[in-house]
Amino acid sequence: MYKITFIAFFVSLSVFSQSEKYRLIINDDPATSGTIAWHQPISSIGSSILYYGTEDFGSDWNSYPNSQEADRTSLAQQMHTKFVRLTNLQPNTAYYFVLRNPITNVTSERMFFKTLPNDQSRLSFVAGGDSRTDGTPDVFANRDARLNANRMVAKVKPHAIFFGGDFTFADTPTEWDYWLDDWQLTISDEGQLFGIVPARGNHEFNPSTVYDLFDVPTSDSYYAITFGNNLVRAYTLNSEISVAGDQALWLENDLQENNADQCWTLAQYHTPIRPHESGKTENDDQYDAWAGLFYEHGVDLVFESDSHMVKTTKALKPDVNGELGFSEDPINGTYYVGEGCWGAPTRNNDDDKEWTLASGSFNQIKWVWVDCERIEMRTIMTDNAEEVASLGDNIFEEPDNIELWNPESIGEVLVIQNQALSNPDFVKTNVAVYPNPFKGILNVEVPSILEKVNITLYDINGRLILNETKKVIKGSFTINTTTISNGMVFLRISTTRGQAIATKKLLKE
Repeated sequence: MYKITFIAFFVSLSVFSQSEKYRLIINDDPATSGTIAWHQPISSIGSSILYYGTEDFGSDWNSYPNSQEADRTSLAQQMHTKFVRLTNLQPNTAYYFVLRNPITNVTSERMFFKTLPNDQSRLSFVAGGDSRTDGTPDVFANRDARLNANRMVAKVKPHAIFFGGDFTFADTPTEWDYWLDDWQLTISDEGQLFGIVPARGNHEFNPSTVYDLFDVPTSDSYYAITFGNNLVRAYTLNSEISVAGDQALWLENDLQENNADQCWTLAQYHTPIRPHESGKTENDDQYDAWAGLFYEHGVDLVFESDSHMVKTTKALKPDVNGELGFSEDPINGTYYVGEGCWGAPTRNNDDDKEWTLASGSFNQIKWVWVDCERIEMRTIMTDNAEEVASLGDNIFEEPDNIELWNPESIGEVLVIQNQALSNPDFVKTNVAVYPNPFKGILNVEVPSILEKVNITLYDINGRLILNETKKVIKGSFTINTTTISNGMVFLRISTTRGQAIATKKLLKE
């Protein structure tokens, strides 16, 4: 009798000590840090410890060389959320981990995540928002659409997920319990977690929900993250508090300090400045506080949510004479895309503007590929997620059976070229090669946003003399030409993907 009682107690203890509801959060440099969060049931005995390393030891917790206890615990939404903030990690590296409760010896399945590169390697992002139900207390209402969007994330394996808010309808513990369970579908079949960058929506009624469940850098839930070596700076703004005042001042100061060094600048927030669904009001306060800053400081692409429909605008600038204060500027303008549809009930796209490129109404997420030369944005229609193949090591290809939105005005891919690299005046004033004539060492200056360039030297007969990839440091590099014969040569400078930057005629003496 005593033995049976003991076994029953131990089994019960083990069940209630399991960790669950795992997520990876990007709230600092994603090349060297990552935050692992999970729910430790409040009824459990003890708390799990994270064991991790760069070698995969499966569930053998004792073989992992590093361990860390939770840095923060949150009791929000009747959960017991633990956050482990991992720092000083190696860039572009897989980290394997398990969670183990030292009291019950219960160990989770092995999972892993990858830190991002710290150079200007190509990155893949997913962006979207509005995964809430249809407004009833039923947490299952419209849930399949959310599940499909989550499945699609696991299949395209992005470097980061920008989530624009309205996770649930009423911001209740029951809804969050299901939402976090559903989020487990974003984990790949191999056990890989993908980092979320969350924003607050109007259905996050508690101002601290995003901070308490995702450990974002500030309790006001607006912040910025840099990806790669100044490849992308991404701003997460909070449209549910004062958009002027402290938030706008912070945005302006950060743009002034950081934007000139970035290949690209992105932003996300929940409520659209100019919604494309007629039931939504125009948000003039956001227009006044943000649109001018976006244009002045070269924000390239903005993700909006809230309206539960699909839109892509032309590249826009603020213009008091334009429709609702905007007009097209194809060179320096900002693209606004959205608006939600991560499973929330879709609405009509019935409020297009003269500067709207395309709109629609269906369940979708944005899929964005970024390198320093260009952005490629696809809109994935998510309803057939279970039929879509999972990507392998090459995450920059379209998996079998994927359905992409293909409006006549855009096609399947919206391409945004880096105007700085294709603007002759910009290149003319930012590329210099000296001395000319030269003898041994050539000094070259190029736009400082570049990390590497390809250089080729040809003689006057068109024969290739030199072909190298050069690392750019603070906008400059040198070329050793001591082995090159005297005479006229032509230097061609291009990006690592082959986009021409400049060609110079030089004389070797």
